[in-house]
Amino acid sequence: MEKFAVEARTGGNRQPIAEGTTIGHRRIRPLAAPVTATAVRVKVLESRATPHPRATTPHLSTAP
Repeated sequence: MEKFAVEARTGGNRQPIAEGTTIGHRRIRPLAAPVTATAVRVKVLESRATPHPRATTPHLSTAP
């Protein structure tokens, strides 16, 4: 994947919470602020070849 966006559903609306370029085997994308969401979606915006997305899991963590 060349470019991606992450959206969160909060209060019935989807809002962008992150974006970036390239996704590796175990990409960790920290957010600027905590987000409470009922759903999370990763959108592939650009790709050189057919993307083969796998399961995506959000994690709660505290910054060091």
